[in-house]
Amino acid sequence: SITEKDLFVILSGSGSSEHLRLLADKAKSVGAEVVLLSTNATSEIGKLANAVIELPAGTKYDAEGSPQPLGSLFEQTSQVFLDSIVLDLMAELNVNEETMQQNHANLE
Repeated sequence: SITEKDLFVILSGSGSSEHLRLLADKAKSVGAEVVLLSTNATSEIGKLANAVIELPAGTKYDAEGSPQPLGSLFEQTSQVFLDSIVLDLMAELNVNEETMQQNHANLE
């Protein structure tokens, strides 16, 4: 269950996916912080979020500047951005790869 002590991170290129907006609203209603990674800071989810990280990448609705189909560019940009955050957190929290493996999902 999400609580007021949690951070809810949403990735949405458009920032307007209805089911994600509903989840953001629910998270906010219990006091959780909401962060949106998107190409659209002024989207409906962006308006609800405590913080928006705007990534300069095309989405399935706006692929200008890339021959990649649909949301591939946004998804790849998100992956690289989030990997950089994980690397910084690993260094800051002194967590190594072995610990990361032990804490990884076990339902695979």
